Amino acid sequence: MSLEAWVKLNAAPEIGPRRFHRLLRAYGSPEAALAAPAKDWSRVAERLSPERCAESQAQARAFDAARELERCAKAGVRLASFRDPSYPAALLSIYDPPPLLYWRGDILPADRQAVALVGTRQPTEYGKRQAAALAQGLASRGVTVVSGLARGIDTCSHQAALEAEGRTLAVLGTGLGMVYPAENTALARRIAQGGGAVVSQYHLDAQPERFRFPLRNATISGLSLGVVVVEGEEDSGSLITADHALEQGREVFAIPGAVDSPMSAGPLRLIQQGGAKLVRTVEDILVELANPRPAAPAAPEAEEPAAMPPRTDLKGDEAALHALLRESGRAGFEALAARSGLAAGPLAATLTLLELKGAARQLPGKQFEAL
Repeated sequence: MSLEAWVKLNAAPEIGPRRFHRLLRAYGSPEAALAAPAKDWSRVAERLSPERCAESQAQARAFDAARELERCAKAGVRLASFRDPSYPAALLSIYDPPPLLYWRGDILPADRQAVALVGTRQPTEYGKRQAAALAQGLASRGVTVVSGLARGIDTCSHQAALEAEGRTLAVLGTGLGMVYPAENTALARRIAQGGGAVVSQYHLDAQPERFRFPLRNATISGLSLGVVVVEGEEDSGSLITADHALEQGREVFAIPGAVDSPMSAGPLRLIQQGGAKLVRTVEDILVELANPRPAAPAAPEAEEPAAMPPRTDLKGDEAALHALLRESGRAGFEALAARSGLAAGPLAATLTLLELKGAARQLPGKQFEAL
């Protein structure tokens, strides 16, 4: 697999995760997609004219991926496609996960136990206190705090997690070649140097354009077991993150506030409509998420489960798909389609055969796991 081809296709204008995965399913690899006739992209890329497809493909082909990889190596930035074992497992369970991730710092297996804290860029003092208290409480119990490094609630959450000597993941809406807002450059450096990782799904020089942030929000929720909306107006971007979380089968929580405060309008609407569980303390979140690591005194770590013995009765696509499920733990249909290279029809048939043979089972939310 050529990582350069992944970098080029990922940098193609107007080819976000959904279109990237459609191209990958159609052509089998980024190399083949880049080599395909541009006129064929409009058939695959969904609501993109032939002219725009040709322009997007031309810019992707011209993107200097070799220089991008050199810059990453010099800056200590890691890259992984969603087919790479180092890619965060939580993201593999969502529809159309980011095809490529860049990060500075460390993403650890422990980061599977993560909760996102999101909210307005102009919080009240009450909102700041609540964000800090939740972030400190989660981090002190071994839960990774995920947020977007924006002003306001995001900044409070990252800082509080670091003060509790916990872990935090900052997901940018820009490339790692710049930090937005610039005032959080020192905070990003502190996170990457030992408190977690700064993450982006965009090439290094990607600018803070409006279309990037909703996609970034889907990554924030995808990395998390649940999302907490601390404060935000009714049209707040944090509600977009909550919507993504609901679509991805994540838990959604909201902090109640004063009914006459504009910054409480978003969380109160989520609670009123039944889309979010009301949160008063960190324990409300941990109970709902089965308390991934209880507060002190710490319980002794459970023994590792025995390795699943290989299935000798599976051949071909069945064996390959079963091995993929064993590696992933659990994964959604779209993620399996993208990682296995199987078209939807053959994939569904193979999953059915695995279920009939007792080698896999389907879970709620169209998730699958190996048996």
